[in-house]
Amino acid sequence: MNKKHHWFYHAVLCGAALLAAIAPSLAQQKSDTKGEGPLVLVSTAPQHLLFGFDLGLERSLSPKLSLGADLTTHLWLLEMPNMAISPMVKYYFTGTVGSGIYARAKAVAGYFFGTTALDAPYYAGLGVGFGFLLPVGKTGRWHLGIDGGVKLAIPFGDGGDRPALGGDWGITYYTLLSPASIPELSIRIAYRL
Repeated sequence: MNKKHHWFYHAVLCGAALLAAIAPSLAQQKSDTKGEGPLVLVSTAPQHLLFGFDLGLERSLSPKLSLGADLTTHLWLLEMPNMAISPMVKYYFTGTVGSGIYARAKAVAGYFFGTTALDAPYYAGLGVGFGFLLPVGKTGRWHLGIDGGVKLAIPFGDGGDRPALGGDWGITYYTLLSPASIPELSIRIAYRL
């Protein structure tokens, strides 16, 4: 495989994994009492714009339960660009999907396109958290919220002959700022389809 286009193949693979993660919820044809289809939210975490982008999709399975996934890429301003997919399930304790306080469980899997201080190109792990999402504006299509939690993602795989770069900044980035970071705190902006 051409090393120059190596990142492109991984991006396609992560996109396919995102679709596979949400396909069961997209195929489900539940409806609420108003005759509308299930609630679908497209969201982002603006703090990721410093390094790349974050795009999420959440679909209600019932009024209190939703299934979703985030695709996060950090492609610029870093020695070690990476991409991660995070499927998750949310349970809303108050309100309904898209409007209330929720708890969530998630998984994360990712790949570093460049060299890392960890000398491992892949990472995977699990996390838990909570947050809230509330509709804003008169139309109720826009939603704003905060999400927080903890996650443990373990690096693995053979880095091959790639020299390790990044030093202390690489480990700091991995544990605090990357999609594999241990603490998670984000602002969420969502749009109802």
